[in-house]
Amino acid sequence: MKKEKEQSKSSDISEKELRSKIEAKLAARGILSGVEADDEQLYHAVTLAIKDIMISKRERFIKKARAENSKKICYLCMEFLVGRSLKNISHNLGIYKSLCNILLDFGRDFERIYSFEVDPGLGNGGLGRLAACFMDSLSALNYLANGYSLLYETGLFRQRIVDGEQVELAETWLENDGDFLVVHPENSFTVRLGGSINESWDG
Repeated sequence: MKKEKEQSKSSDISEKELRSKIEAKLAARGILSGVEADDEQLYHAVTLAIKDIMISKRERFIKKARAENSKKICYLCMEFLVGRSLKNISHNLGIYKSLCNILLDFGRDFERIYSFEVDPGLGNGGLGRLAACFMDSLSALNYLANGYSLLYETGLFRQRIVDGEQVELAETWLENDGDFLVVHPENSFTVRLGGSINESWDG
């Protein structure tokens, strides 16, 4: 009972409601309970349930801002180096403790499930971190704002040593972890680039 009260101070989502949302995502995949799910299945169920909560909150906020005729900020940046999202988002929503309790009921701990999230290296450092901090501050101050960027199909390269030589491989973050993305294909457009590419493997 004490935990329920502590949670209600920081979040409008109860532990029971959060658990129900996670179990609904598991059920959609034919998994009867969190105990039966493997770690990766549970990770995806958690992230998709949290994304639904975020979308619902965003829709309510936009509706309120439009009713008040608020100005909208549009921020354009080539990269957003945001890091992994699950821990930050669960803290920001005030559901971190509840999520930890639910995962413990399923026989897991948070860090074990969190380890499945890929860190999207979408940029070269400073500029991406600045953009992420700027967007965080906008949301914390309750501004109506959108961040616009490229959707990188691959992130920063991964280095491997193969037969004594360094090999660089693309970081396929999008294939491995796109759960927090909200796709709007109706708003997409093609960016056409001129010029040509000539490959040469001589030497």
